[in-house]
Amino acid sequence: MKNCNCQSYRFVGQDEWRPIPDNIQVPHVFRPGRKEIASAFVVQRIKPVESNERPNVEWFSKGGQWKQGYGKEQRHPGVPTRGEYLIRPGGNGQMREFRAVLELKPPYLADVRTAKAPNNLLCKVC
Repeated sequence: MKNCNCQSYRFVGQDEWRPIPDNIQVPHVFRPGRKEIASAFVVQRIKPVESNERPNVEWFSKGGQWKQGYGKEQRHPGVPTRGEYLIRPGGNGQMREFRAVLELKPPYLADVRTAKAPNNLLCKVC
């Protein structure tokens, strides 16, 4: 696996690839010969957090469901250990420590790749 900066994006549900501006970096891990397109959140604002507040939250799973725990049969309260996930207030488990909150904007998700826009060449791992 190799961490590469993505060069282009398209909003989910659209066909047009657009270049990522030079002053923005979108690093993503790609496996050579396997995954050529990855998903990313569309961020409107980054909100730094200065308190130790850890609210109760639910998190959005890969299966498309909101969950209140993780692990086999959700035995552990809170959110999983991976670094980024979509959350909402509620649930019965406290959120892990965090430094910032990403405020998303519609359409919320985009596809990213290492190939440059506007051509539709296959991505190559950097």
